Amino acid sequence: MTRRQGGAVVLIAGVLLIGLSIGNLIGGQGPTDEVGPVTTTVVAVAPTTSSSVATTRPTPMTTTTAAPTTTTTIAPSTGAIEGFVADYRAALDNDDVVFLFEWLHPAVKDGYGLDLCRDWVAREIAALESYELTGPLIGPSAATIATNGGTFEVEDLYSGPISFVYQGAFFQDQAQFAVQDGSIYWLGICR
Repeated sequence: MTRRQGGAVVLIAGVLLIGLSIGNLIGGQGPTDEVGPVTTTVVAVAPTTSSSVATTRPTPMTTTTAAPTTTTTIAPSTGAIEGFVADYRAALDNDDVVFLFEWLHPAVKDGYGLDLCRDWVAREIAALESYELTGPLIGPSAATIATNGGTFEVEDLYSGPISFVYQGAFFQDQAQFAVQDGSIYWLGICR
């Protein structure tokens, strides 16, 4: 055995001893544990005439990072609100109580109660005729809306003049529409 080969054997034996010692420490068998003596056997292998060294390179870990998701809420334009008013009027013309109740602002329904609001929509709102927006919409603006059950905040409130006929009489008033989570709702006082 050459001096170089002898050094390799000693190096391998040292690595094995260190590996076993680390394994015992990690496994909870330290010098103060009562496990008994540790015996290490090193087996020497006869040298071969050719040597090969295997070189391995660690495979770099690849990670994928997704860009953070961002959401942008865009308040509808007054044109979108005017489109909603046209749908609202069509629902009035067709006595579509389901549409009218569905698009009543959820906080209004919560503030007055579902039953009261459903009855009010069916009894009074569905009876409106010749409903139309008679002037420009103003908005968006923020407002605090009061109900019997408390108040709620509206960030994107639009309002505008309207006219309608109810039980044969002509009325002019202001209507309010709110945008919440990308949907347009109408506001009212359930009674």
